[in-house]
Amino acid sequence: MEQVAAQTNKLPSALAARTELFPDMQYYFNAFWELSFQRPNNGFGVMAIPYVEIVSYCDLFNVNNRDVFTKYIKTADFAYITVIDRKSSNGRCTKN
Repeated sequence: MEQVAAQTNKLPSALAARTELFPDMQYYFNAFWELSFQRPNNGFGVMAIPYVEIVSYCDLFNVNNRDVFTKYIKTADFAYITVIDRKSSNGRCTKN
């Protein structure tokens, strides 16, 4: 999209609406996406990243402040699940 913006001198709305990630949060963002692959699959929708996977990640990568790390990962996970649930509920049939 950035190439399109450079070629056309127009900024696509998706690019204009994106949020900027603070550089010090990039570590947590990357960890969150890596941990996302550890979600269990029950066939009924997206599930939370298990706490044991977060602890295992902390052990594997020698995370110093586990409380803060866990808080950031769980907060991002809750937000992710909320967005996915909203998107999936938009396509469902509901009874009146």
